[in-house]
Amino acid sequence: MSIIRRGVDRERRSWTADPVIPPNSLAGALTYAGTTVTPEAALRISTVFACVRLLADSVSLTPLYVYENVNGIKSRVTDNSITSRLDDLFVDLNGDSLPLWDGLQRWMTALSLRGNAYAAVVGRDGRFPTKLLPLHPDDVMPKVHRDGAAVKGWTWQVSRQDWPTEDLIHIPLLTQGTGPLGIGPLESRETFGLALASQQFGATFFAQGATTSGVIEVPGSLSSDEARTLAAQWRESHTGLGKAHIPAVLVGGASFRPISVTPEQAQMLATRAFQRGEIEALFGVPPHMLGDTDKTTSWGTGLEVQSLSFIRYTLRSYLKRIEHQLSKVLPEPYFARFDLTDLLQADTAQRFAAYQIARTGGWLSLNEIRQREDLAPIAGYGDDHLLPLNSALNGADLASLTADTSPTKEATP
Repeated sequence: MSIIRRGVDRERRSWTADPVIPPNSLAGALTYAGTTVTPEAALRISTVFACVRLLADSVSLTPLYVYENVNGIKSRVTDNSITSRLDDLFVDLNGDSLPLWDGLQRWMTALSLRGNAYAAVVGRDGRFPTKLLPLHPDDVMPKVHRDGAAVKGWTWQVSRQDWPTEDLIHIPLLTQGTGPLGIGPLESRETFGLALASQQFGATFFAQGATTSGVIEVPGSLSSDEARTLAAQWRESHTGLGKAHIPAVLVGGASFRPISVTPEQAQMLATRAFQRGEIEALFGVPPHMLGDTDKTTSWGTGLEVQSLSFIRYTLRSYLKRIEHQLSKVLPEPYFARFDLTDLLQADTAQRFAAYQIARTGGWLSLNEIRQREDLAPIAGYGDDHLLPLNSALNGADLASLTADTSPTKEATP
């Protein structure tokens, strides 16, 4: 099977006109700032790239395990024949296996930036997918089926070819109405358009600016050609970083009157700082995680609370969506779940203090604690649970422990 990325501008126009099905990705939307916003253009904004990278890395490096639900009791599975279903799940175009973290990273890059992530099912074990090929969002689009004006449903096309719905895995971010497609942060195109414009302005400012920028004054008058020639000679001699601070030599009674225009006066720095915060909010990433430490204590008690809020209100949203899709590749009663222990883990002193409370409280054994620390289990007493000395079993439990269960002997007459 060959799936290649193709230009879809003409095809996109035909289906983005449908008010029920939103566009799969922005196709060069022009903003009021005069910039064109595409996913590729947005990645040239350092804050966007940092947000997408952080989200993709955070999800792809979070441990993922297989669990089973038997009569409401959920436990982690250690059977390799089951866990290997996820380890060998993703493949590339050549059919070679991709590491699980690589496949998850591809999904997250598409999901966080474009609002949709896809994979084609290229291998099955009965009704369960065993091989998934990550797809570029521009290669996939919905095909709407109507009965008159009413939308009756949709199927999928991959690289403009009809694709079986059951052989396509789709993860949307935010959805609205009856359409299948998700909405990504780039829907707020003006925010990214202004960020692109301020970034381009800053680059142009330093590329074309000279320390001695200003007005050339000459006695009398100049013709249009003479004025253009003088301006061209000045630009050639003084424009660009390599020619900054070069002394100016003027003849014929000409003089130069500098005009100081700083980046602050042009509000470039303030605008870029404001747009940085706007983009961080759109992606749900705390500023300090991107090196923006000016407002690190603006919420809660500081960095720790902001980091927890990132896990609770941003990361878990992505994890739940991916867990739901990955659980579909597992036979019942198995399901996939990310382990957030490492992300929620405190420092060593706090972690060990929590273990001690759990150990003396009786709800964690030594081996359960050692498993969390990637240590080998202790044979024998390592699986025992303690009973606090200041606690006592209730009467029913105590009676069951002290009852004499030996056979009753009849009294001798």
